[in-house]
Amino acid sequence: ENISSIQASVFASCTNLTDITLPSNLTSIGTNVFYYCLRLNSIDIPSKVSRIEKSAFSYYGLTNVTVPNSVTFLGDSAFSACSKLLSATFPSSITNKYIGWLQGSTSLTNLYLGSGLEGWGTAPSLGESYPHPLQGINIGTQTPSISGVQNFLADCENLNNIQVDLNNSQFSSVDGVLYNKNMTRIILVPRGRQGTLTMPSTVTHVETNAFKNCTFLTNVVCSTNLVEIADTAFVGCKRLISINIPDTCIYIGDVLIVTGK
Repeated sequence: ENISSIQASVFASCTNLTDITLPSNLTSIGTNVFYYCLRLNSIDIPSKVSRIEKSAFSYYGLTNVTVPNSVTFLGDSAFSACSKLLSATFPSSITNKYIGWLQGSTSLTNLYLGSGLEGWGTAPSLGESYPHPLQGINIGTQTPSISGVQNFLADCENLNNIQVDLNNSQFSSVDGVLYNKNMTRIILVPRGRQGTLTMPSTVTHVETNAFKNCTFLTNVVCSTNLVEIADTAFVGCKRLISINIPDTCIYIGDVLIVTGK
């Protein structure tokens, strides 16, 4: 119980390890500590842990991970190549940038990102898995730029649900679609959205790339108060059959649809 840190690679490649209880006073988990522990499919990270170093749980057999609120630093590739991982939750206490924490975790379907992240990088790269398995994401109370959100989720073609913390000052979500806080701008429609999408009447602007590569979307019913559709708003919507644009719309971007019907 007096152990406060586990040094690098202590349990690395213990392929027959199936169960372990970590000491309650643990504050640091070193680099590669549980690397390649393929049969260890669950672990409780103690509530005093503040640092998890690079690749600490890479090639791990776990199916779900919840990083406690005590953690302020999560190293690169911390949970990379966890091929059985279905759900991951990262708390608001983490302050460093997302850098491939889940790369190669090719079964991941749900992801929660807390409020303290400095940035999300370019995408939640899961390696060679295609199509991308991620289906749902929950955004915490603080987020990067609009382009940062769009870039992060650009390759997630199975994504069908975006949720936002009610205390987020920048964004909101309704029916799995991402809007600005007061819902006057539609920012991102998840790529896995199917059938018809009807915009709320509050929407006045459609952001650049808001519907990008929504390949299963067939119809869009625009807000009756719509004023502007930005450039490349519907690029890659190859099954899109109809968009009803109201008379209130005074600007339509240079490239409205590419590869659409």
